[in-house]
Amino acid sequence: MVDRNYILAVDLGTTKIKLAIFDIKGNLIDYTFSNYPLKIERSHVEQDPHLWIEGFEKGIKRLKQRGKLEYIKAITVIGQAPTLVFLGSDGEIVRDAILWLDKRGESERNALLELGLPFDPRYQSLAQILWIYHNEPEIYKRTKYFLQPYDLLNFYLTGEVSSSGIPFRDYLPWSRDDAKLLGLSPEKFVEITPIGKVVGTLKKDLMKEWGIWGKEVLVIAGGIDFVGALIGTDTTSPGKLCDRGGGSEGITVCSQEPLPKEEQRVSSVPFFISPFWKISGLTNTSGKAIDWIKDLFSIKTYQELVRYAKSAPYGSKGLIFLPYLSGERSPHWDPYAKGVFFGLTLSHTREDMIRAVMEGVIYSIRDIYEIIASYDIPIRHFRTTGGLSKSDFFNQLKADIIGVPVEVPYISDGELVGAACIGGLGMGIYKDIKEASSAMYRARRILYPDPIKKERYDELFSLYRELYPSLAPRFHR
Repeated sequence: MVDRNYILAVDLGTTKIKLAIFDIKGNLIDYTFSNYPLKIERSHVEQDPHLWIEGFEKGIKRLKQRGKLEYIKAITVIGQAPTLVFLGSDGEIVRDAILWLDKRGESERNALLELGLPFDPRYQSLAQILWIYHNEPEIYKRTKYFLQPYDLLNFYLTGEVSSSGIPFRDYLPWSRDDAKLLGLSPEKFVEITPIGKVVGTLKKDLMKEWGIWGKEVLVIAGGIDFVGALIGTDTTSPGKLCDRGGGSEGITVCSQEPLPKEEQRVSSVPFFISPFWKISGLTNTSGKAIDWIKDLFSIKTYQELVRYAKSAPYGSKGLIFLPYLSGERSPHWDPYAKGVFFGLTLSHTREDMIRAVMEGVIYSIRDIYEIIASYDIPIRHFRTTGGLSKSDFFNQLKADIIGVPVEVPYISDGELVGAACIGGLGMGIYKDIKEASSAMYRARRILYPDPIKKERYDELFSLYRELYPSLAPRFHR
């Protein structure tokens, strides 16, 4: 038998699950994915967790058929969060999961604010649990454990209930202490297994089904997807920025120093690698806004969408789009913010609107970037990752609008690379996360800003920034 030590990296996302096989040096051996829908009703956003398992099983079947699965030695699952999963006493799923996009916890925010919880409480699973406690008491009673999506998949793989992540309050959607203070049952919350630690081994029946023989397969604690993206882009030391684009978008800088406590537009918490700080801002809809305009015009592929955007002039003839289609997090923290086309005229075309949406998404990223940069935090590398980073047109737009060189990775799914790094750490291949991250990350190219386009985008961005303050009172009405 060939001696290969492969890692199965899994990213359980908001609309798709991705599976990739890596070797211990970070080379991509195989890849597949499956899509699944959301259930959206007003401010409630849910998902059937059975679809995650089905999507995973479909991916496993494809990988097995291609002959790469038998060499798996470790599995790491990361994914969307905070998304609330309800697990019953006999291992059944009690109800649909409540996603991170869901806003029903807004009515519970004051109880969380009194605890001084990090980030905005509207987006914490603890607020959603309080809502369930008050509005669906039978569901609360039937739930033995509250989990995150990656925890549920680890349960499917091992038969053991666990909770993966970084055991710092700033990285978790809840803690037992917080739950107890709120009058919730602390035993419903599983102790955290730190990333890189073994949570169990692959069940024997799955090993047989997958065609794996011999030694056991380790299941390694992963956690929230944004941490995977930071690790997968080697954003593990000061001066590095990770711009993670998916359904939403997040900018994170590793810094030597925190921001002032009075700065509330973006967050500043200890980095998971001491003694650094994680400076970050999160938008609500980046990829989702682009999906929206794609579906609105019945466009079948992203390649076609990009062709339309390329055919419009830069600046979209002065058309500006606010991408607040599901409220907004950084820098406004306003669940009532709405999407807006500003400056629309009879001369504007479908192509202009598509490009304006892409530009608007990047204006929202620049908004966060400029807040962070205003504190003179050194940023030497602007690294992009996620689905949107597959488009060099979109990457070049970022460079032109933000005015910085954009570093594009060889593998666009940084979360999967990060999961592979964590798997290598759990296998004992690497001594720490920094070593694993440095070994596996590779840049494909660097795109530089066009100074002529940048000048026009500066003018439009100035207008963009003026729109929200003037419209916010009307959003709330």
